[in-house]
Amino acid sequence: VVISTTVGASGIDCRDGEHLLIADTPQQMAECLLRCNANPELCSTLSLNARRLVETHYNRDLAASQIVAFYEKLT
Repeated sequence: VVISTTVGASGIDCRDGEHLLIADTPQQMAECLLRCNANPELCSTLSLNARRLVETHYNRDLAASQIVAFYEKLT
């Protein structure tokens, strides 16, 4: 399970409570950890959703094709 700050998750197309948990203060971080500890099903769902997000939008092949397309536009 990923628990991140708002800044740490910026630039990633993720949603709090769907792919990860957002915690911007130490109190919020502790609450997220307790929430995960009390709800293993939530942890499993967040983990699966996060993996799907990364595999779909941030995989190596997709990144490589976007880099190639960028450089092709330059030439």
